[in-house]
Amino acid sequence: MKPAIYTFPWNRIAYTKKCIKSVSRRAETHPYDLFVLANGCTDGTFEWLTEFGYSHGLRWAGRTDANIGLPACCNKCLQEIQRGGPYNYVVRIINDAEVRTDGFLNILDEVFTELGKQGKLGHFSAHTTGMNNNVPRTGKNYFLGGVTVGPTQHAGGLFLATSWELMKDFQFPPELKFYGGDDTWLSRWAIERGALVGYIEDITIHHIDTSAGQAKLIPEYFIERKKEAPRLR
Repeated sequence: MKPAIYTFPWNRIAYTKKCIKSVSRRAETHPYDLFVLANGCTDGTFEWLTEFGYSHGLRWAGRTDANIGLPACCNKCLQEIQRGGPYNYVVRIINDAEVRTDGFLNILDEVFTELGKQGKLGHFSAHTTGMNNNVPRTGKNYFLGGVTVGPTQHAGGLFLATSWELMKDFQFPPELKFYGGDDTWLSRWAIERGALVGYIEDITIHHIDTSAGQAKLIPEYFIERKKEAPRLR
């Protein structure tokens, strides 16, 4: 089975193009299905997707009239993924990130195949560059197949790869209203269900620009973002 990959841009089309093209390029010949929700986009994101996305693995593109918030975006994408499943695993990538590792899906295949052999579930982020708030590891690295994993209690939300068994029926509870902090909530949820949580050190994901840099380039995006619900604690 192939994996499902999803993202949900809220404008910032230049970042979205870099993100989706990096997935396509770094996947090499590995098949995958891409699901994208244009979340209240007014910058031509949806139009670009419907014109060019299918050459980058696009299976489904949706749109909303306004920004509906991160949990609802995830839920809409996951509903489409669940209809199209089963998948080997599910990957979420935020649209201001790009994949820097060739064959990254082959590496994920190895991780989730080994998890299946062990009868375990997994919820993983990747080695991340371009961010100042790197998440500390909580123990010694271990291996899944030949892939190095750094254990942690919190898989950062820029890039998340999760077992299908965890995602096949998953929806964020509708009462959750937050922009940041979803990755912390999701990591706790996965741990409660017995999943291994960590960072796949053999895959690098790059944050295309810092929040401060994006605020200078796209001030209107951050003005609107401040109107979002408070971060979940």
